[in-house]
Amino acid sequence: GNALITAKGYAAPETAAAYADARRLCEELGDGPHFLPVLYGLWNNAFVSGRHPSAHELASSFLELAERFDDDSIVVARRAVGWPLVFMGRAIEARMHLEQIPATIDPRRTAALIASYGEDPATAGRAALSWARWLTGDEAGADQASDESLHRAASVEHPLTEAYALVAAATLAQLREDPGAAEDLATRAIEVTRRHEIPFFEAIAMTPLGWARGRRGDPNATDLLRDGLAAAAATGTALLRPMGLATLGELLASRGDLGGAMTAFDDASTAATETGELFYTPEIQRLRSHALLANGDRPGALSAAADAVKAATAVAAVPFTRRADDTLAALEATGTMSGIDWGRP
Repeated sequence: GNALITAKGYAAPETAAAYADARRLCEELGDGPHFLPVLYGLWNNAFVSGRHPSAHELASSFLELAERFDDDSIVVARRAVGWPLVFMGRAIEARMHLEQIPATIDPRRTAALIASYGEDPATAGRAALSWARWLTGDEAGADQASDESLHRAASVEHPLTEAYALVAAATLAQLREDPGAAEDLATRAIEVTRRHEIPFFEAIAMTPLGWARGRRGDPNATDLLRDGLAAAAATGTALLRPMGLATLGELLASRGDLGGAMTAFDDASTAATETGELFYTPEIQRLRSHALLANGDRPGALSAAADAVKAATAVAAVPFTRRADDTLAALEATGTMSGIDWGRP
């Protein structure tokens, strides 16, 4: 299972089959610590496949079992519970678990945890925490957690862990609308993934890289983003697809293809509904609002901006709430809005 995660991806059919076989063996043996890495593999497959409610249920079972046996994997289980909550728009709950993961773990325990669970849990835990902190409005805390994740990833000398940290940081940089950091981190991530043949993280890194290059007017950015979406789908990945499709819509709108942009936004909304990945829904609607206004549809833009405010309130995402409120207020006051540099060539 762990070998296939690196070679094929977390959600690949081959990976799912390996962990399903392991689960059948565990059912013959009964509950015990041997079941923990199998639950984690099943969780990974559900999470990256975009089945977030199922992933959260598996993670809760994983945490209960780890606590029952007082196993070192509790730090892994906390992240497994936290990540789906982040993606489902429940970042406040996610922080309750993610804050309990230490920034460092005894080196004598690290190697065994990596061998059983694929990535260094302290690095991955800090990466997840950086997102939860940022979504709940803790900018300084997000910076600290992201820096700790990247620093630790550089020290453990484990390619999958390094790719994990870089891609999480690059995607967070896009969420924060920092194209310089997004391009730098995504470029570094792709160098690692290509050197060590890690297709899943290479595909995911193409979204922040394409977005950053699109923001500076690169005419090839849209093709790069489409390649990333196709490569992710080829590994069975639905994780972050709503964000990727919305980013495609943003880039298409920046090039004047408003019809293509609206299709991409519709596809992003559909993907979010199907997967339960709701955290980015406010941005999908806000970007849609800007595209509608650029097409001269002010009533449609107002409606989409109002939807963005409602969605941001529903997921309690502080930065997205601020952006949505500003967009709606500007539209209501002047009929125009600022805040998005479409990056036209």
